Amino acid sequence: MRVRRVQSPAFMALLLLLLLISNVVHAQVTPDLTILNNFPNPFGNTCSTDGNPNASLEKKARNRLKSRFTIPSSVREMRLDEIVALPPNANGSTPSVNNPNQMIAVSVIGYVRGVYPGGTSGESCNCKATADRLVDTHIDVVLYPNQEENDPSGRGVLVVEVTERSRRLAALGLLDTNIGNNWSRSILKSRLRGHWVKFTGWLFYDDDHHTGSWRVDPKNKKGEGNWRATGWEVHPVVGIEVLPGRPADIPANKPD
Repeated sequence: MRVRRVQSPAFMALLLLLLLISNVVHAQVTPDLTILNNFPNPFGNTCSTDGNPNASLEKKARNRLKSRFTIPSSVREMRLDEIVALPPNANGSTPSVNNPNQMIAVSVIGYVRGVYPGGTSGESCNCKATADRLVDTHIDVVLYPNQEENDPSGRGVLVVEVTERSRRLAALGLLDTNIGNNWSRSILKSRLRGHWVKFTGWLFYDDDHHTGSWRVDPKNKKGEGNWRATGWEVHPVVGIEVLPGRPADIPANKPD
């Protein structure tokens, strides 16, 4: 006769506790990157999400948006041209730090035409640091490479940016990516340029280049010379997926 073993409630409770402990031990916890160490800059060796300690309260608030390191719990899929079409309109002012669009994370697909260092003169968000390994990586993304890849005017360019906080999160294996955990500029350039890529990150409006976009200055007569389609960016990037080719729902040529 077979004896049926019945586990006691105490044994089951112990088993459940061990499983919970195992999950906690193996869980990946996003580190607190509010203050970056080993970040030499004119103000010292650290840099907070406020950026330049002498910046205005408004600038510090915008710096905190640029320096986000939280991984979004939800992401909205958007086409590149939908992001370009976001306000402000031709005569609009820059969106406030509390603008709803600044609070959402998006994924966008585009063709990478350029990867280069940004803010090498020392950006406020990076505490004026200028070291190549610390500054942001700017990535120019377009939707119609046949028309836009070699257009110096940047009419179709959406800028997405990888920050030092992005690089540190990637190095810890915390970000969704199919290019590995090394997000240094040289790696990004070798693996992204000339490819269709899906980027995930936080929407941010870079008011420093408000008049440098065709969306705001369609006649290119205001302030900074135009070099991009919009002031809206995906900044910071927290996910990178290189695609096998142009997605079927993106036409090869820009519609008339």
